[in-house]
Amino acid sequence: MKTTKFLMAALAVLCIAASSRAAAPASEQNKSSQLAALRVLAAATPGKALQNWMTTGAWKRWNDIFGGIILKNGKAPLLSDFFSNAIQMTGPQSETSGITAFYNPYQDTIMLIQTDNADRIPRIEDFVFLSGPLFRGEKLQKNQYSEVLAPQKAKLDFLLVRNITAVRAIFAKNFPKNAKTFSLAKYRAIKPEIIVKGVADQATLHLLRLLSLFDAKAKNDLLQVGKYSAVLWEGKLQSIKDMFAFPGNDASGAELYVKLNPEIRSSLLPCLYFRNKKGMLVGLASRLYPDFVILISVPENSGTKPLLVFLPFKQEIINGVFATK
Repeated sequence: MKTTKFLMAALAVLCIAASSRAAAPASEQNKSSQLAALRVLAAATPGKALQNWMTTGAWKRWNDIFGGIILKNGKAPLLSDFFSNAIQMTGPQSETSGITAFYNPYQDTIMLIQTDNADRIPRIEDFVFLSGPLFRGEKLQKNQYSEVLAPQKAKLDFLLVRNITAVRAIFAKNFPKNAKTFSLAKYRAIKPEIIVKGVADQATLHLLRLLSLFDAKAKNDLLQVGKYSAVLWEGKLQSIKDMFAFPGNDASGAELYVKLNPEIRSSLLPCLYFRNKKGMLVGLASRLYPDFVILISVPENSGTKPLLVFLPFKQEIINGVFATK
């Protein structure tokens, strides 16, 4: 029942998203919305969703490379986590084929897919699943992770925006929307073991940290996150202002957040979690519309308000496309 309600809400939000892209060609809107639905389904049942949407050849290749990610019982925690908060990017599309990408900024992993558009519903005929650093051409030392998974010198909001901006720029350069021919062939030279290790390392570290929020020793943090989430789900501006502090005492982000569609607001769930001696940092994102994140920094000093940052990843959020009617 919960899954059914979730999918119904997702379809409602996807209709809102599709209507906001009136400037795009109708065929592109349709394919993009269908693939957005795939993301929601894959977050709930990744193995089944991928198998149903892939061609026979693509599914065989998936099992050859990433078969170990999907467990025998059909569950795939790393993939569920990936698709839950993956941002969609649409590349060139034709009547017969198209390029789309899903990028999870918290895992810092990206899945490029090429679809067969000949039928009414696009089928995945080719794919590439990479770590963000590999896609961006960054050189990491052995046993080193993307900085967004272990922020040291830079703040997390800066790292998220930097990575997303870079990924979008590279995707747009490699797959311009006006391209007449396109494929994922350039990634064939990368050794499968490098690809798998990069994705598995990034995704596993992120998921383990996120799941640690639900450990017994993090009980107080989880209770706090629940309290913050309830206020954010309700979406009352004054309640949010009473509970949180804001960068530079500027609450404009909260003012923008409360204008979002109620279905989007009420679908916020934890998407990242860090804990050290200085305090807690948690991220909340919508599985229905993952193009923004709420970052909440909670200092160890209980007398200080938690700091809230509303971080949109798309201009249309800032423009109020998804505002409450």
